[in-house]
Amino acid sequence: MMHGPVLCVIALPNVSTLDFVSNPSVFRAPSMFNTVLICSGLGLAYALHLYLDYKRVMRLVRDFPGLRTICHPYSILHGISDKGFGNDPLFLGKYTFFENAGCEAISWINWWPRAKVSYVLADADAIKEVASDRFRYVKPSECYTTINVYGDNIVASEGEVWKRHRKITAPAFSEKQNQLVWDETCRVIDELIENIWKSAPRVDVQDAKEFTLPAAISVISAAGFGQRFSWQEDESVPEGHQMTFREALHSLCAGLIIVFAVPRWAMFLTSRLRVVRQSIDEVQKYMLEMIEERRYALDDKSRHDLFTLLMGNLEDGEEAATEHELMGNIFVFLLAGHETTAHTLAFALGFLALYPETQDRVFREIQAVTDDFQRELSLNDISSLTYTVAVFYETLRMLPAVISIPKRCTEDTSISVHNHSGDKTVIPIPAGTYVLLDAMGLHYNPRYWSDPHEFKPERFLEDWNKDAYLAFSAGVRGCMGRKFAETEAVAILTKIISRYSVKITETPDLVEASFEQRKARVMALKPGMTTTPAGIPLSFIRRV
Repeated sequence: MMHGPVLCVIALPNVSTLDFVSNPSVFRAPSMFNTVLICSGLGLAYALHLYLDYKRVMRLVRDFPGLRTICHPYSILHGISDKGFGNDPLFLGKYTFFENAGCEAISWINWWPRAKVSYVLADADAIKEVASDRFRYVKPSECYTTINVYGDNIVASEGEVWKRHRKITAPAFSEKQNQLVWDETCRVIDELIENIWKSAPRVDVQDAKEFTLPAAISVISAAGFGQRFSWQEDESVPEGHQMTFREALHSLCAGLIIVFAVPRWAMFLTSRLRVVRQSIDEVQKYMLEMIEERRYALDDKSRHDLFTLLMGNLEDGEEAATEHELMGNIFVFLLAGHETTAHTLAFALGFLALYPETQDRVFREIQAVTDDFQRELSLNDISSLTYTVAVFYETLRMLPAVISIPKRCTEDTSISVHNHSGDKTVIPIPAGTYVLLDAMGLHYNPRYWSDPHEFKPERFLEDWNKDAYLAFSAGVRGCMGRKFAETEAVAILTKIISRYSVKITETPDLVEASFEQRKARVMALKPGMTTTPAGIPLSFIRRV
């Protein structure tokens, strides 16, 4: 009990001990200067505590090389400070960190709120081991709670809950669903070219996302919700709503960072936040109406949209899905089917503009498959459009939609990874440690990919190591919507490239730019929940 008074007397140089004893009120009213001194002392003590804790962790990992940051790699603050500004160190570093470490694993140590080590892997064998072991390495569901906007879902769950969601959602992805995706994508792009672009000889867009995002929204609305959008349709707001479904969906998708980063109770602070909150409520209201509308029409076998197919799980019984589970899962499909596909297509068109010989090869492939354009492409032709699919795959290799995938170790174990001397390095992994499967490091690892910084779709026409590719996740949690994404991407690329050639627009800052500068512009990122292009200016020149 003596430490408090002693410290306070020391902090009051103008007050004697006798004054303090005879007049205790002197202590009760410290000056601003003394308050600052006390706070500074506490701050220095806390900083020293953090530093000593950090050094303790460094000793535990024996100075294993890697990244050192303030916040945990999957904390909200790290997302705001790094990922939120397009500066994710794993994106910027690619394979450089592993090259410098001389090993296909690095450590990632954060200082705050307490020092903790995570390990980052770019070794295909180690990644396969982690991704395949559902019991030793689990998905850290605490990193995904913000995704539960409408309810629990397959992305944010783990263990038995995940198995339940898998059982609920897997049957919805079928060949009939893929046919709907193909048909709706072709309709959306045909309408874009004929009604919006007016089949003009030249169309310039300041940012490829200007049309890839609304196109993807239209496709996911039709194939996901069974609600068709037209590029020009002038809708009226239905009774009981404040937004049309299109407006609500667009606002929700445009405000995903706000949805995930801002607490719901704080969404009244600005007009922008209020619009996003309103869109969340409106989309939920529309989904509940769809449930009621289709609940009594489940015998209608003509509908193959995801929402209707998932509705089949709302039957009575122990395994029946709840309305919130239905809405939660359709929301994550909306996220994956809208943003990731739209951004990847923007990057792909940017790469085709950078590499005219690659673009010409895509055009010639379409020409050959359609017998010199004597017929329209169909879903069945995708198996013949191998180079076009390879363009999509190579785009995702260079710019995966998700930079890294986190896992949490449930027990003390170890991982063996390759080092640059050709041997294996064994890394002890204590229980509770995060292990990050680094898509960027893996995709730029020269042991698996020759000339990894070069855009070479032809690498996917040969034998390639599928374990060294994380574009669609890995293991039992591989992306269920992979065929959905491939179908939509091939339909959009072939529809556009068969009618237009694509070039990088000669904006003032690109007129005298070198090839590498143009490439850097195509690959530049901006804030986003997934890998988001900063802005790719494109010109579409109609083919004769």
